[in-house]
Amino acid sequence: MLILVTNDDGIDAPGIRALAHAVRERGDVVVVAPDGNRSASGHAITLTERISVAAHHVEPGIRGFAVGGTPVDAVKLALEKLLPGPPDLVLSGVNHGSNLGRDVFYSGTVSAAMEAAFMGTPAVAVSLAERGGAHMAEAATFVAWWLDHAYRPLPPGVFYNLNLPPLGAAVPPALRITRLGERHYLNEFQRQAPSAGRDWYMMAGLADDASEAPDTDVVAVAAGFVSVTPLSIDLTARDAQAALAPVDNLLVPADVFRMERRPRDTLSRTE
Repeated sequence: MLILVTNDDGIDAPGIRALAHAVRERGDVVVVAPDGNRSASGHAITLTERISVAAHHVEPGIRGFAVGGTPVDAVKLALEKLLPGPPDLVLSGVNHGSNLGRDVFYSGTVSAAMEAAFMGTPAVAVSLAERGGAHMAEAATFVAWWLDHAYRPLPPGVFYNLNLPPLGAAVPPALRITRLGERHYLNEFQRQAPSAGRDWYMMAGLADDASEAPDTDVVAVAAGFVSVTPLSIDLTARDAQAALAPVDNLLVPADVFRMERRPRDTLSRTE
């Protein structure tokens, strides 16, 4: 079994090293991750610059590559260039901090798993609702247990988003299968000291989870459970798609574009 381990906190982060160590007995583990912190990079890819790749020591028996790009860059390079063959599983994490609700649209951790799903590979994003590395080993050990006892293959284009509650107070009592919450943030842009003729701002703020529904990942983690959320790469709003059926195939008058309508079969391939 070939396992790719990646993250967005960087290849030297405690979470990724703990995860690679915890699953090393389950197959051939290769770590390919950004060479530094790329948190909240979302699904960004590098198009206009070269991407550096360097061999990186993780631990004996585990190959590692540090990538000078985003988490998605790391996954794309791993699957298309660096690995000896297609991986059986991609694990992204363990992230330092949760990825709940709308966090998934900003998270490099979740985006790395999503990119693997784009490419047809089973993937799991793992996050721990703590900062720092105090309980990363325990979180990673949980992932190894979960793979043996609760992991189930998902349909193509669907991947897992796992979130563990803080582990300092109590052991999570169970898993909860959840849906994404909303997770609104009360953002505050704090003005910094001007310099170089520019104003500078730093985003701060707190999450407002008061209105979350009971079946969401946000509520499950707040209650001390491990949240397991299947996510789909298909973002189509199917209810809205059905509601728009009356305007499906509506003819657009040629004068809207101020162009002459031509028969479809006369268009060239490049048009």
